[in-house]
Amino acid sequence: MDIYEEARFECNGYECRVLFMSMGHRCGYIKIPKGHPLCMDDYDYINNYVKCHGGLTYAANYLNGEECSDGVWVGFDCGHSYDLIDLEALEKYYPEQINKYSREWWEAYASRWSHSQTIKTLDFCKDQLKSLAEQLETIKEERQL
Repeated sequence: MDIYEEARFECNGYECRVLFMSMGHRCGYIKIPKGHPLCMDDYDYINNYVKCHGGLTYAANYLNGEECSDGVWVGFDCGHSYDLIDLEALEKYYPEQINKYSREWWEAYASRWSHSQTIKTLDFCKDQLKSLAEQLETIKEERQL
């Protein structure tokens, strides 16, 4: 099953993408270009320098089936226990997932936690990526010789 790409944009010279996953949540990704002090595939280390929703949970030289030779993709996910799934988007992008179980099952799954959780929207993910781009640019400027 292909992963649905909801957004692709550039911010401060950094490539950004938002993917919608088949379990009803979004993930945000930003490419750290070669030459940047944090261009590495160790998201735990990078988490010491940047902040985003839930912390970074991904770092690799490929994303959604595409290899990357000019940097590393890092990303965060919105599939934590304090995040709600987006049933409306799930139904739009993955109708077969709704049909696989039933809408009632998904509604029960989506409401399994307390009422304090929220759906992390496309705009929320874009804002997180813009913040990451700003943080990465600041780090790059501070560490230049």
